[in-house]
Amino acid sequence: MPNELTRGHLDNGSWFLSSCLVLMGITLNQSSVLLGINFSLADLVLFFIIVYLIFKRALTIPSKPLIFFLVVSIITLFFCNYSCSGAFSLQSRFT
Repeated sequence: MPNELTRGHLDNGSWFLSSCLVLMGITLNQSSVLLGINFSLADLVLFFIIVYLIFKRALTIPSKPLIFFLVVSIITLFFCNYSCSGAFSLQSRFT
């Protein structure tokens, strides 16, 4: 795949992936709040990229970084729950 992007011509449908990545880079800062959620056009382009990679069976998720970020997220959520409940005298739902 990196060789396809650096060559002068793109084959096997990689022009679609390249153009989606360029479009995602252009639309990354254009965002608005819809129903209380910050939404940008790059989110929609990213959805199309993920669907494209799934259909080409090229989507790989590395396990070590995934496990690391899941552990960091879980630790952060539990720490915020306990620290905010102690600071604001709130009842924690997990105790």
